[in-house]
Amino acid sequence: MTGQPMIRRPDRTELLEIKAGRFAYEDLMTKAAEELRQIDEGFAAGGLPNEPDSAQIERWVIEIRRRW
Repeated sequence: MTGQPMIRRPDRTELLEIKAGRFAYEDLMTKAAEELRQIDEGFAAGGLPNEPDSAQIERWVIEIRRRW
C-alpha cells in the first residue's frame, strides 16, 4: 500500500504530457469540445429518455419492499 489511489489509464502518457504543458491550451479545448460532441451524439443515439419513469420506479420500490 502506498496510501495513494492507484489508477490505471490507457492514456497515462498523454495525461502526463498535458500536465507537463506539452500541448497548447487551444488544442486541448478543441479536443475536449470534440469529445463532448461525441458524448452528446452517443447519448442522443442511445435512446434513453430525458427523465426517469418515476411511476415505474415507485412500483419497483413498492414491490421490493413487499417481497422483503
